[in-house]
Amino acid sequence: MNTDYTRFLGRNLAVVAVLALTPTVAHADLIGDLFGDEVDGAIVGGPGAFVVVPPTAIVGGGVEFVIEFVGTPAFNVDIGAFSVHVYSVFGAPISTGAGEVLVLSDLDGVLGDFEIIGITNFQTNQGPGISISDVTWTAHTVSLNMSPNIWEADGFVSFDLVKIPAPSVLALLGVAGLIVRRRRR
Repeated sequence: MNTDYTRFLGRNLAVVAVLALTPTVAHADLIGDLFGDEVDGAIVGGPGAFVVVPPTAIVGGGVEFVIEFVGTPAFNVDIGAFSVHVYSVFGAPISTGAGEVLVLSDLDGVLGDFEIIGITNFQTNQGPGISISDVTWTAHTVSLNMSPNIWEADGFVSFDLVKIPAPSVLALLGVAGLIVRRRRR
């Protein structure tokens, strides 16, 4: 291994670690994204009139899930590299006032290399019906409380995920640092 490169990496490993740990979408290139990830979708709560089709999808370009209302497409769910966009395709106002919650789970990247720690860039045109407080998350799941609300024909909700490297990625970073340090000696 190039000695100059080893010294440079050894001296700057702390900087690389800090950048990788910084929870911001701007550093999305330091860890993976959702493209190619298998994600599960479901509606929980409500009387069962809304169903997510298909229940599992591979994230790629375009719409991953369709939320059907009694067999008719009502909403599309488009998942990007680190974004979620839910929009009405019903063609008329539609009510989601019975406790419906959209749950997207297994959001961890193809290699399981990150965890969700929040959301940012929340946008909607649904007025007071939907707000940022209707979005909740855990390390690999995002939930959107879709009710009580009457969605306009062109209604949408959009937000970006804020992520950090998963503990396994941090462990690999630590092992890499130890190897570099050992080779320097």
